[in-house]
Amino acid sequence: MIGRNDPCSCGSGQKYKKCCAGKSDIPVAQLVDEELERILTGVYDLESDPKSAAEFESYVNTWKSRLIGFFDEETIEISVSEYFLFVARDDLWKRYLLKVLNSRIRSATRSVVESWQTPIVLFGTVKDDWNGFVEVEEILGENTYYLEIEDEMRFDIGSNVFGVVLPDDRNHPNGLKTVTSLLFVLQGSETIKNNVIALAESSGIKQSGDFFKKHMLDIYKIIVDVVDSPLDEIIDNELSNAHRSVMDALVSGFETAEVDLEAQQLLKSIGVMYLLEEQPKFRKPNVISAGMFQAGIDLGIVRLSMTQVDTAQLFDVSVGAMAKHADTIAGFAIESLKKHNGVSMGPQIARSVGTDPLMTERVNWEMSVKLSRQDLDTLEEMQTYMTLTMNEPFQPKGKKEQAQMLIYDAYEADNDQVRYELAEKALLLDSKNPDVYLIQAEQTEVDREAEQLYKTAIEYANSRYEVLEENPWGLVTNRPYMRALFAYGVWLFNKKRYDEAGRIFDDLLDMNPNDNQGTRYLAISSFIATEDYEGAESLLGDYEEDSETDAAFLYLRWYLEASMSEGESENLDWMFEEAMEENPFVAEMLGTDDSRPLYPKHLDCDSGSVSEATYILSLLH
Repeated sequence: MIGRNDPCSCGSGQKYKKCCAGKSDIPVAQLVDEELERILTGVYDLESDPKSAAEFESYVNTWKSRLIGFFDEETIEISVSEYFLFVARDDLWKRYLLKVLNSRIRSATRSVVESWQTPIVLFGTVKDDWNGFVEVEEILGENTYYLEIEDEMRFDIGSNVFGVVLPDDRNHPNGLKTVTSLLFVLQGSETIKNNVIALAESSGIKQSGDFFKKHMLDIYKIIVDVVDSPLDEIIDNELSNAHRSVMDALVSGFETAEVDLEAQQLLKSIGVMYLLEEQPKFRKPNVISAGMFQAGIDLGIVRLSMTQVDTAQLFDVSVGAMAKHADTIAGFAIESLKKHNGVSMGPQIARSVGTDPLMTERVNWEMSVKLSRQDLDTLEEMQTYMTLTMNEPFQPKGKKEQAQMLIYDAYEADNDQVRYELAEKALLLDSKNPDVYLIQAEQTEVDREAEQLYKTAIEYANSRYEVLEENPWGLVTNRPYMRALFAYGVWLFNKKRYDEAGRIFDDLLDMNPNDNQGTRYLAISSFIATEDYEGAESLLGDYEEDSETDAAFLYLRWYLEASMSEGESENLDWMFEEAMEENPFVAEMLGTDDSRPLYPKHLDCDSGSVSEATYILSLLH
């Protein structure tokens, strides 16, 4: 047992009573983190030291003269601080660390601080992320580094990353610690990389450390110039021919519909970011263009009184094909507008399947409630209000609104226990909220009780449902009813009660032919299970035009052919090969002995991914 006056076992050199006494419950790693953070923070006092303050201020003024207008003053000063202390005047940093190393610090802290004596300017490409790390490959060097993912870190695969970091091998041999913040840039990343490489080659400076010391501000300016370049220039230089066709069709639609220039510019920006980040697969560019246009209408960016049918006709595509992309693009736009700082792109948004609400529903519901509180006489007034208040925080009024807010929190929760607890709180505020019963039903193990809860949810949701001649899905307050029907149908499907499930899915497709919920494939699978091959063939035919590159469609087409012919059809081989081209993982997973996964509550699945394969397997019984 360590005495209070004995040397502390952490290696700090201090007596136990003045070091770790009373901290026995705190992990040593946490204490080391806190000590390292204090050491790192302490260096910034050097900026105000009279000997270096004037030089630092000179750098600040120079950087502001070149970067102001794109970065705010605070961001520029943070960037200058990193450059000044760790690059331009790294001698100040090294002298500061020498004092730290001569003081009493923990041995675990000491080994990290010793590695910090050589800061790194990281300019690289994000290659992957896994196990809590971002893998970054240097552009002007040959090293691959690993950044621990922090809470506020926003990055995309393929982004350039730029900033000052410190070696930290505690969790990875090539691990790095961020000093304050890093710049992640996806837009124009290839152009930025090529321009910096060209600058390095023309400078004649062989050591990357020396190059960054002389040209760090120039690199920031290259980034600013590329990201802030005219939109048309980005379209010409960064987009593929197919993606430029999408933007050409969108612009043509703007001209025909006489969309105002401000709305055109904003929606074009969103469209370009969507194409660069998501790289959507399509055969007809007009389908994506129509989805962008409709997303603009849904979000109030395009201020025109047009139905989905009008948009589809404008771009000469089917309503179903257009609507499938509009929700995804609207969700992408919402996330991008929230973080609209011109540099950092949001996380990738994959195709969402499952019984949970789409990510756009919460925002649409909040806007619907806001509008219901206003006395707006014209469509133009309504759209102006929506545009101006899109990013204002929503404040619920009354118990029903508070309950629905809790419900959306529940659907976004990380685990089932939190999800259930939030639903219970919502129940106390609104005992007839249908989503409460859906969440209770999904966590009930007794089939009889679960089924009754689903039926209760449908009953309460139906009482709030408004019958519309046009697609009722467009009215956000109708979605709980359609969600309740869908969730009950999925429950029946997972219980292999395919006949009952198929009838519900068929009814939902009659209500919502655009199929925003992803009902069609469940309906087709149910029909195959009950040997209603005519019904399955009919549905496949209805959606064939929109689904030529959709792996789920292609595997179900093959599955129907195999079921009808009892495996004897001559078409099976080429059908299976076409499906495999879109997602090879399904074929691999079909050969295992694992049981079929249940249809998910929520799953984001990119085309050709393992997650998409899991979703497809849930459709094959």
